[in-house]
Amino acid sequence: MIGNPITRPVLRLEARKRIGYVGLLDHLLSHVAKEVAPDATLRFRRSHNVSGTMEYWLKEADLLKIREDAGVNEPF
Repeated sequence: MIGNPITRPVLRLEARKRIGYVGLLDHLLSHVAKEVAPDATLRFRRSHNVSGTMEYWLKEADLLKIREDAGVNEPF
């Protein structure tokens, strides 16, 4: 799933197979965007795709690498 987005409906469907109630999952998904995972190597991301569906994915948490990928130059 690193770098590969999964849509919210698909994520909820997969979660529902293992945990009947996904209310807590919905709450967490709405509050953990941009947060770094406990192992400090991955960052949780979310965004709307072109069709308006929410997508979630994991991205490397290295802030410098993220800035370089975005084309932001750091003078220090």
